Amino acid sequence: MSTELIKARSSLAGIGTLLKQDKVLPAVLALHDALGLIVSTQLMKSERTEFESAVEKAVYKLNQDSNLRKVYPLLLNYTRGQEVELQAMLKELLAELQESLVNEARLLLVEREKQKQEGLAKGREMIAAGEYDPAAHFFDKMISFFHGDVDLIVDVGELFLEAGQFEKAFDYLLQCLHSKPESVHLLNRIGIGLRRMGKCEEAKECFRQAIGLAADDERLYFNLGRVYVDGCEWDKAVEAASKALDLNPELEQARKMRDYARQKQQA
Repeated sequence: MSTELIKARSSLAGIGTLLKQDKVLPAVLALHDALGLIVSTQLMKSERTEFESAVEKAVYKLNQDSNLRKVYPLLLNYTRGQEVELQAMLKELLAELQESLVNEARLLLVEREKQKQEGLAKGREMIAAGEYDPAAHFFDKMISFFHGDVDLIVDVGELFLEAGQFEKAFDYLLQCLHSKPESVHLLNRIGIGLRRMGKCEEAKECFRQAIGLAADDERLYFNLGRVYVDGCEWDKAVEAASKALDLNPELEQARKMRDYARQKQQA
């Protein structure tokens, strides 16, 4: 028996196991692919009899599967010698299953987003009530449940940042930075948090790194200038504010910063 037929036999034999594991799409695909191998291979009489019997059993198992019936209520028809016709029907069935999986995945994403937003709303209420540690504990459980959701961690970090809980905000935002070191937005938010925590040197480094990634973002120069103002580094504050104004002449906050720093230079 050729390698192709051995592969077809193995595929047919595994269909029952796949269905028991609720893997309907792989089971249908296994029968479809096995038929392709059978049709394209010259069979001896004994081999044809064997495979026709195996295909009949596979079709019976698929027709009896309740999960498949929910998606595709029509029964599969197979008559020995009509493998090409069955394969065409399976191709249509595979399209139906794939569309169903896409729709199911879309619904799961919608439900997941709803759960996430409800969790964020609950945590926001806890923060508003001053329950910072319980909120952090609640969010840690959420982050564990939505494993790998970097955007969620950013949202949590920014909730604490808005509440003035800079150390907690920094802890969450720093987690994200490890996953997205190229994120200018994160670097900017972390820099803001560090500045408010009084960690000026670390804040400067964050803004400089962000500027290296987005040299045309006036907000980064403005925020860097605020760190220089906090440290009474007036020359550097003027330089940063001027750069922000070069990029956006309408940025009034940067103009005020530059004027203030210039006054301090002359004092």
